[in-house]
Amino acid sequence: MTPTQEVLVRKNELLQKKIQSMLMAENRDGLTSQDQFLKNNFIRELYSNNYQLNHAEA
Repeated sequence: MTPTQEVLVRKNELLQKKIQSMLMAENRDGLTSQDQFLKNNFIRELYSNNYQLNHAEA
């Protein structure tokens, strides 16, 4: 695994934790529009990173 891939893997782990906590808060109290926007951006970034990782290995 290259250093770039290791960074993406670590970044994905952090994004997953952040998204999970935001989903818990959303289910409990709801999210402000700013928090909703951030959550959606985190999800997009996670998918983008996964795409990069999957196509770098191919």
